Order: sequence, then structure tokens, then C-alpha cells
Amino acid sequence: MTEGDDLGTRDTRALHAYKETMKSTSAVLTLGFVLIMQWNSLVSCRDASSEEDVLEVLKQFNKCPNGYCVPIHLCNDGIIKTDGETILELRFNDYEDVTTVELERGNRTCEFSATCCALKIVPRYDSSEPNELPPTKCGTNRPNGYVVGVNNSAKAQFGEFPWMAALLKRVQLLGNEKVEYFCGGSLIHQQAILTAAHCVQNVTRDILAVRLGEWDTVNENEPVKHQQYGVQKIIIHENYVAKKYQNDIALLIMKKEADLKVNVNTICLPSIHDIFDNQRCLASGWGRDNFHPKGQYSEVMKRVELPVVPSKRCQSLFRNTRLGPYFQLHPTFMCGGGEEGVDTCYGDGGSPLACKLDNRFVQAGIVSWGVGCGVKDVPAAYVKVSKFIDWIKNKLQGEEINIDDD
Repeated sequence: MTEGDDLGTRDTRALHAYKETMKSTSAVLTLGFVLIMQWNSLVSCRDASSEEDVLEVLKQFNKCPNGYCVPIHLCNDGIIKTDGETILELRFNDYEDVTTVELERGNRTCEFSATCCALKIVPRYDSSEPNELPPTKCGTNRPNGYVVGVNNSAKAQFGEFPWMAALLKRVQLLGNEKVEYFCGGSLIHQQAILTAAHCVQNVTRDILAVRLGEWDTVNENEPVKHQQYGVQKIIIHENYVAKKYQNDIALLIMKKEADLKVNVNTICLPSIHDIFDNQRCLASGWGRDNFHPKGQYSEVMKRVELPVVPSKRCQSLFRNTRLGPYFQLHPTFMCGGGEEGVDTCYGDGGSPLACKLDNRFVQAGIVSWGVGCGVKDVPAAYVKVSKFIDWIKNKLQGEEINIDDD
């Protein structure tokens, strides 16, 4: 969204159906057995006469950061597959990935129907890592990653935002059920997700799923597998105003409690008195990785560091936009951002804004709306979670769920 676009919520636009082609398939099938290893881009071969023969075949494909661009349906977990049965399963089975092809093509290093068959992340293996123990307190994370590390400050480490939830819609595609990412959320209890009302106002629980512990939406070769849960109840704030996004808050009650692990943990809730003005806080999600109108969604969870802007200054900055000189910022909102090129955007709706307090992270805000994305001196509006603590606890108690921040 550019500065001149209409104001809107930061959730995703509808994803379009896609066409898969068989371009270059015959070249791949001439390989006996080719593996492009995720972790070190090493190419190995079985049943081919020599490594030189394999490399000669691969010359027919474009190179990408850690491998080669091959047809999407020939790539599974970063490995080129030459077994026809495996290919058919990949194309038609219930392959539950957070994103559809449109999201997978976030980095356009390959042509429309192809994908880079290798992870673009160089891992750091640490033999001193402890066993996979569940976290003991809310708001604790792995800021330096777990097993693998990423040398990119714009990308989240594995386990850095264990409270992050991906909200998915179940859809029928070519006669098979798929899932599409459309908004973010946060785990505030093992069975409860906090998100924005605008994300779920038109969604029924029967098509809604929550994915926890997700990180790389394209590949599943991660240190700890993600978890996915159905939703038994959607609770939207009674005073939510759709066109003004006031009281833009909702709860999802999952059918089962999450299993807390290094990549799945709750975030702490703030107290009604907590103030985060001028503190630098962290947002996370899989929204657009750039703010161009044709920007793509992020494959690996992104990490955005933002300053919290005091409400009076935020209102003043908003009045300098097309909102006009009479705009009144509703007291249920807080603001973050205003730095050029650093912002949450489409696809980040419902995601948490986490601020550090007493060495643990608390959820200060929920991504709600903005006027453009990444524009200097134009912050974004976040639901002020501290204003809704009593509402959250009362609603959860009605479901026999008690929040414990210990």
C-alpha cells in the first residue's frame, strides 16, 4: 500500500487460484536421483554416471541463492524429487502449508511456475544447545535462535517469537483441501489466541485453523515441527466498529491446548497501568516484505523493530495525512512506527506488538490499521491491549480459562 492508497486494515487480500505448469519437467526426470541439500547447497547424485553429468543437467535450470529453479511440484522440503508417485502426492495431497503458491513466490528469483529448491537460510548448528525443553514462563523466547541462526535482522530467529500464531482458512482447491494464511495472532494461553476483530469478523470457525510454531512457510525442515489446531469459538468484542476499527479485538478458543515447546510459548499480557511510550518494541508476521503495491508476502517470519509513539504526537502526525486536521485517535489505540521503510503492512493484521518488560515480553499492541506503509512520520495504529485486560480475562473465565502470567 502506498501513501496515496485508501486507508485499510493490514490483513491480506484474497489469494487467487494458480496454474502449475510442467515447464522443464522432462529435464528433471532425466536425473537418476538429485538432492539439493538445504543446509549447504551440496549437490549429490545416485544412479547418475557422475557428478559432472548431474551438473550438466542442472545447467538447464536457472540458479537461485542456494540451489536451482525447478517446477514447484517437483520440489518437496527443498529437495528435487524424481519419483513420479512422490510428485503426484505433492501436487494433490493435503499438503498443509501456511501459504499458497502466491505467497511462496515472495522472492521472485524464479519464474512464475518455479521455486528455488533449497532453503535460503544458512544454519548454525550448536552442539551445546540444551534438549528441547518447554518454556517455564510467558514472554520468554530464543532471541538468538534454536539450532539454526539467521544473519538478517529483518528475519526472525527460529523460536524468537514463539507466541506468534498464523491464522489459516481452509479452502477447496482442485478438489482438495488447502490452507491459506490471512492474518496473525498471539498465544496468550495454551488454548487462547488474541487477534484483531477485523481478521475474523467474516470467518466461521469451521474453516478456521491456528498454526503455532511456524517459521518458514515454504519448507518444513525446521528444528521443531509446527502445531495446528481447530477453533471451537470466536469471541469478537461487542463494541467493535467495523469501519472505524474501534475495539478491534477478538479471542479464539482452540479445540485443544497447545503443547509448549521452544517454538511455542505464550506471551504475557500487560497490566492496565503499563505504558510503553518511546520504547522500541518488536512486531512479527508474514506480511509484505516490502511496501510496493506489488510487494510479496514474506516466506520466513519477519521481524520489525518499531518505536512506540505517544498518543498525542501520533494524533498530530495522523492529522498531517489525508485523515485531516480534525482526526481524533480513539483511546483504544496506541501507535508505533513512523520510520521510513520500517513498518508492519498488509498480511500483518492481528499480529502482536511485543515490548520487553522486566526481562520478559508482554503484548502491548495488536496490528490494526495504517495510512500507507513505511512512510516517514506516519505511524501505524495498534489495539492498546492494556485497555482490554478486564475484557480478555472475563471472556476467558467464561470459557473456564484462567490467565496465569507466572
